Parts: sequence; structure tokens; C-alpha cells
Amino acid sequence: MVDMAREVPAAIEEALSRYGIAGRVSLEGTQVLLMGHGSTVSLDGSELSDWAALDAPGKRRLVERLARELAQQRRPASVAPPSRSFSGTGVAGPLVGSVVLAVAALAAWRYGFSGSAPVAPVGDRKAMLQPQPTVVEPTREVRAADSCAKVRARIATGGSVTPLDTDGWIVQISLIGRGPGLGPDNPKLTPFFDQPSPGTTARHVRWPDAPELAKVDNPETFVTLGPEPLASMPSFFGTGLRVTLSGGYVSAYFDESRRLSVQRLAAALYEATDARYGALYARCATGTTNHIGAWFRGPDLRGAATLLVGTMGLAADIPHLAKVGAGDDAIVQGRALDAFSAQAGRLDRTRVAVLVGEHGGMVADRAGRWATLTFPFPDANRASRTSLTLARASGVGRPAL
Repeated sequence: MVDMAREVPAAIEEALSRYGIAGRVSLEGTQVLLMGHGSTVSLDGSELSDWAALDAPGKRRLVERLARELAQQRRPASVAPPSRSFSGTGVAGPLVGSVVLAVAALAAWRYGFSGSAPVAPVGDRKAMLQPQPTVVEPTREVRAADSCAKVRARIATGGSVTPLDTDGWIVQISLIGRGPGLGPDNPKLTPFFDQPSPGTTARHVRWPDAPELAKVDNPETFVTLGPEPLASMPSFFGTGLRVTLSGGYVSAYFDESRRLSVQRLAAALYEATDARYGALYARCATGTTNHIGAWFRGPDLRGAATLLVGTMGLAADIPHLAKVGAGDDAIVQGRALDAFSAQAGRLDRTRVAVLVGEHGGMVADRAGRWATLTFPFPDANRASRTSLTLARASGVGRPAL
């Protein structure tokens, strides 16, 4: 179960940061409070009682509205507050009237009695004539990339993700096989996805064993199929399929209670297509670095470890293999990964299980069929850290600074 008392304040704080507002948000009964970095403000949050029943877009809309209202309360008013009435008895009324007359007399003495409006000083007039900067609202793509970068920074320090963090993210399933037929046109994909509409490549999950995915239906939720680049590397040397999930499917992957449905889909695709390697992870849609890995399967433990390092380590901002630099081509990457695979074969199951377990991961295998490395939902950076640990344990990893 997701802890609403942590998820909601964190989501509102992130939304407030886009308004330039800092502070700590907490829930007190039905009230939402914003404290620190200014005066404490609050508003009614009774709508949060339906939080668990809202879908991801509904949660985002509610968070944005609450953040906007808190920001409006925190910021100084753009107009002066209404003046108090002086209609009562006493000296207040005459005193204010005298002040007004004095100010009017001073203005008349400064600007003359021509009846025309006051003329601004020369310096002020020049400033008024200067072109004012145009405020350009960031595009949706820019906002999504910025949101994705903020989530990356959070998970790099051991944080987790929520269904509200999906802006700018995609989820990918990588499948690699030995035969020539593992590609977007493989007929074995028919039970899992519908056919794209004319003029588009977008599909949707229709697998009956994952009804929670099949019922997600909105314009931003779709599947695209393409080749898997890792398949051409010497360590795998086959054909590959990359399944890219967007929109509501990312929300499911970012939800602890629903991620298993995406993982089941990946495992079922692996079996149905006779793949030898399979991986499940997420990344920023505009980037090339993979994050938030959950499931990595190979024909044996060495194969699963090689796929993990190939998926998470080669694509890291600083590659996990010592002989690979950022921006190196596929030939250099392939040679380094092949060297890791050769060395990883010297690590027995117990050693690999210990190394994976250091980061909370698990090892499962079926002799002669497959071996799998999986990582739990909390602390979304476990797979990346495990990749670096395995690379170093093999002797070909990038050394610690």
C-alpha cells in the first residue's frame, strides 16, 4: 500500500517548486499545510479522502490545484487590500482627509496646475520606453524533461517513484532471441497487443491476463514496437524487440501495487516469443540512460548478469565498464560487455546472489531454462547500483574514485 501521508505532500512540494515556492507540506486532518520559507498557509483538503480511488491523471489534477492554491496564498497579493472604513465618529476620518489633501497639494506644486496628467521624470520615461522581456512559457516537452530530471535526482539518492512522477517517462521491455523472427511483426505478439490504426504505429495492451492494463484507455497511453539495439552485440548476437510503454502503462509501473502486472506482461512476452534474454526498466523519454530496473532474465545466471550490465551499465551517465566512455560507439561497448560476460562466468551462484542481495535484489532460476534478477519497488536505483557492483566484482568495472 502506498502511504498517502508521504506521497501526497511530496507530490505537492514538487508541484510547488514549479511555482518557485519552497516549504514543507503536511496533512493535518482535512487541512493541507505549507510551512517554512515564509508564512504558514493552509487550505481545505477534504477531496483527498477519495485519493485511493483516483486514477493517475485525476491525482495529478488534484495535486496541481492544491499546489496552485497554496502558491496563491503564500505569494504577496498583487493589489493592496481594501482600506478600512472611517465612517465612525472620532478624528480618524478628518485626519485621513487632511492627509489626502496634503498629498494632492504636493502633487499640484510639483507638476503644476495645467490640468494635464503628471509627467514622469526623464529617467522613468526612458525606462518605460524600453522593450519589456517576453515571458515564454516552457513547452510541454520541456516541462516533462524537467520533471523527469527531478525524479532522476531523487531516485539517485535512494528515493522511490509514485504514479504522479510519470511526466517525461517511458517503460521499456527488451527481448532478445537467437532466431531471425523476433521483431515487431512477430505473429506471437497478437494475443498481447491490438493492431495499430491506419497511419499510426500506436498499439494498446489487450492481453487478457492483465485486465488492469487492458482497461487503461486515454490518448497518451499506447505501445510502440521497434528493434532492440543490444541484440546485435556479440554477447547476445541475435534479433531483438523493444516494447515501449507510455502514459497509463507508466503509471502502473510507478505504482507499487500495480507494477507486478507490467512484470507479468514482460515475462509472458519472454515465454511467448521464445526469447533468451528479457529486461524491464524505465527511462526519460528524451534521454538514453536507463533507470528503475525491475526484471532481468537470461538463459543462465551469467546471461542475466550480462543483460543487467548491458542494459543499466552501458547506458549509464558514466558507464560501469572501465573500457567504455560516454558516447563510445556500439563496437567499443560490445567488446567491453563481451569481456564482462567472460569474467562473470567465473562468479558462482552464491557469489552473484550475495552481490545482488547487497542492494536488495533477488536471484531465481530454473535449471536449463532461465535465471532471473529482480529488484523490489522501494529505492528505485537498486538495479543500477547492482550493475556497477557486478562490473567491479568481475574485474572489468570502473573503479571507485
